[in-house]
Amino acid sequence: MTQTEYLNSYKKYENKIYNFILGKIKDVEVSKDIVQETFTKLWVDKDKIDITKVSSWLFKTSYNDMINNIRYNKRFDYSIIIEDKEVDVKKTYEFDYKDILLNQIRQLNNKEKRLIVLRDVHNLSYKEISEKMDLTETQVKVYLFRVRAKLKDRLKKYL
Repeated sequence: MTQTEYLNSYKKYENKIYNFILGKIKDVEVSKDIVQETFTKLWVDKDKIDITKVSSWLFKTSYNDMINNIRYNKRFDYSIIIEDKEVDVKKTYEFDYKDILLNQIRQLNNKEKRLIVLRDVHNLSYKEISEKMDLTETQVKVYLFRVRAKLKDRLKKYL
């Protein structure tokens, strides 16, 4: 791919990819970042990409970047979960899902909170959790399943 072909691809697909990503994640800044990252990758790999397949390559790459961004942003600071403060959930259509999730986790009993934090935040194995909480591995798995099901059920009304 030549520099001219790259610039033509940028002009032709930049807005289309931006709208594609924005339609999925509804975040202007993140969408712009993903588009920029996608075209940076295109420039780096320009010698490997067939110009006739650039459209599908761009959309696939931007979609994968979007998924990676979503996965990365799911990892947030759970240290405030342990506090017993309530989050004021807005009664509008624009929910802050992080606050809603934290609010729901805070409403769990201490054992359930601890299980979620040890497994999903600290990434401890079932065996390590069982040792810390004086439970069997099977109990840990069952309790985690139940807690996650409870959270999922509570969060359905926000989705």
